[in-house]
Amino acid sequence: MWISIAAGIACFIIFLILYVFFSKIRLQINMIKTGQNDRIDFKLKLFNGLYRKEMSIPFIKEEGGTVKYEKQSQTKSEKTTEHGSFSMNDIETAKQKYNQFLKRYKHAKQHINELLKKTSLEKWSTEIHFGVGAADYTALLSSLIWMTHSWCRLLLERKIILACQPSHRVVPLYGITAFKMSASCIVSIRLGHLMIIGVRLWLDRGQSKQKKVGEFHGASY
Repeated sequence: MWISIAAGIACFIIFLILYVFFSKIRLQINMIKTGQNDRIDFKLKLFNGLYRKEMSIPFIKEEGGTVKYEKQSQTKSEKTTEHGSFSMNDIETAKQKYNQFLKRYKHAKQHINELLKKTSLEKWSTEIHFGVGAADYTALLSSLIWMTHSWCRLLLERKIILACQPSHRVVPLYGITAFKMSASCIVSIRLGHLMIIGVRLWLDRGQSKQKKVGEFHGASY
């Protein structure tokens, strides 16, 4: 009897580990820029939709070099709203943290590239309506936008798994000045890949600490 219970518990644990390992994290990003209710929407799904979180960040005009925004987050149980700001200082802080991250983990760039190769782009679509007044300049910019789309696709194909047929639409508006844009993408990755990269980063950090300790003792002698 106890053997059967132990075997059942072991099978359940193995099933749970495999389920977590092969489950996907799916992130959907939608951007709307039409002049009314401009915003970026984020939708995160874990464990085949058992956990969901939505977040919306409206675009707010720049004020004295600082962009202020209102972030709205929603889960199944609660809805929160918080105010924030973004400036050039935040960009510099992010750069410093990134450089510290690269120094702390020896093979960080290699692990990041490996993680990107396991990431799938399941949806990618854009629609742009624009005009700059003069018809010739509008036509020229329309061609440049198409070239940019092609360049971005080539770049993404080298970095991640392109698991969809991208959909792009450019509508030139001749004789008027206007800009409207909507974009949507869905990216996904298995939790197992994140776990493996996390373990590798942890091992790298441990090796870097041991190296520093060794250098310290060597210098003391």
